[in-house]
Amino acid sequence: ISNFSVNELKYVKLFLKGGAAALVNEILRERKTKQFNYHRNNGLKNYSKPEKIKA
Repeated sequence: ISNFSVNELKYVKLFLKGGAAALVNEILRERKTKQFNYHRNNGLKNYSKPEKIKA
């Protein structure tokens, strides 16, 4: 378990506590936040370009 990142550990705990639905909701919420910050920081010049996200 030593090669787990802090984020992964958080997801594992979420999964054990709330099941798959809670895990998926958390991942989607984080993705939205990252996308929002990405677009805000870059202005709107890249907004029309779909951003590839590694799942």
